Amino acid sequence: MTTTMTHLPKLSFDPTSGGVFDSSSGVTSPYETINHGYSVDEHIGCLKRIDNTRQGEPYFFHQPWEKIRKLYRDLGDMDAVREINWAYDQAKARFDYETAKGFKKPLIGVRNFFYDRLAGHGHKLFRVVPWILGTMVAFLLWSGFAYHQGSIVPTNPRVYMNTCYLNPETPCDGWKLDPRGDRLLQIPNGYPAFHPILYTLDTFIPFASLHQQAYWTVTDRGPWGEWTRLIFSIFIGLGGVLSAIFAAAMLSLIRKD
Repeated sequence: MTTTMTHLPKLSFDPTSGGVFDSSSGVTSPYETINHGYSVDEHIGCLKRIDNTRQGEPYFFHQPWEKIRKLYRDLGDMDAVREINWAYDQAKARFDYETAKGFKKPLIGVRNFFYDRLAGHGHKLFRVVPWILGTMVAFLLWSGFAYHQGSIVPTNPRVYMNTCYLNPETPCDGWKLDPRGDRLLQIPNGYPAFHPILYTLDTFIPFASLHQQAYWTVTDRGPWGEWTRLIFSIFIGLGGVLSAIFAAAMLSLIRKD
């Protein structure tokens, strides 16, 4: 982004009031000066160099950012406004981390690290999308594997503890064969069959009801049963975090636009 300011007034930053003013207003503070011809990147660099202290205490100066953002908005340069918004959120997040104390500091540090890299502090929404899709694909592949290994069984104990389910070689009235790898099981007629794709969507999409999680669950059965429980918990937890980041970024974009 190299937008050049050719119509903006000459500005100065007054650290006492925390304001950016036209030079014609009489403010002569040499602390930070923003001149004609600066690109938006240079403006952002100026704003990031502001010493966010007032009377020896930490204080984040919002007004300079608001002033520059308004000037670019008045010029109709919305790309520059978005760049400034992103830089502002990064600067504010860094200030919050540097001034945090006690247990809050590492928590804010972790939040800033992931939120910036996965969503650009809400300004790079689609950074997180490949991570969400990758998690869902991995879950899909493992759920299909776990099903064929016998680790995913009907939720209803009257089904999976029934001798008809456990002994498919003995046909039962009202039951149908459920192919599972190189084995056969029986499930009641009308009972929803297991589908890895639908099971994945039912797990990760909020408020979805695809008749999979309600009818199929993970157990310790099969050679990978315990590992499947652990891996599913990791996938679901990761999916929840990534979805929360996506939702926060979406709300941030809506609010700023």
